[in-house]
Amino acid sequence: MKRLIVVLSLFLCIMLVGCERQKSGSKESKRKQQKNSKTLEEELEEKVMSILRDEPKDNLAWQKVTDIFEGRHYASGPVIVSALIRALCRNKSETIRWRAADLLGSLPLYLPSKEAVRALDKEAVRALITALKSDKSEKVRWKAAVALESRFSMPDDEIIQALITALKSDKSEGVRKQAVYELFQLRKKLRESDKKIRQALVAASKSDKSEGVRFNAANLLKASKEEEKNKEESKTD
Repeated sequence: MKRLIVVLSLFLCIMLVGCERQKSGSKESKRKQQKNSKTLEEELEEKVMSILRDEPKDNLAWQKVTDIFEGRHYASGPVIVSALIRALCRNKSETIRWRAADLLGSLPLYLPSKEAVRALDKEAVRALITALKSDKSEKVRWKAAVALESRFSMPDDEIIQALITALKSDKSEGVRKQAVYELFQLRKKLRESDKKIRQALVAASKSDKSEGVRFNAANLLKASKEEEKNKEESKTD
């Protein structure tokens, strides 16, 4: 009987040791997986940054980053977008910030759900609006204005207001001209915001200090009126 108890005790000890080793191995395996995953993300971000930094041609930089998206499907989406947002918000190089804004405005998102796309879109919108408002480079602010209109087919009031603010207060004539054009493009997409955008364009056509901005705003308003007139005439025909 004593021998049986001893044998059972030894058996239980062996089982407990085995379980502990299994748990320890499982934890170690998880740590390794997390480490490898992090390394892959870091490698991907470094690859994107090296393209933004080293590729001499803008169109090739865009194509190379797009190729990474398409090659890795939706798993790469959040990593690449986050890398571009950081580049736009923090990088000291004007070229890198410009390219980051360009890519944020045009990259197709391969993500597993519409919710995931919307979540990343919000982050990208915030970064582009911040760049439009406060980037020290006229070139980057100009590209941010383009990106806000071109990427987001159904922009919200925050985007519209950012473009209106740029039209009213940006020191650069080029940025204000671009804001005029992007707001005009948005009128076609968002009829419910038509009044707000129209008021901003009318104000620019009358009071902007730049003759070029006033001219552009007036011409686009004229084109818009003619377009609306043609639509009405086509309805009556």
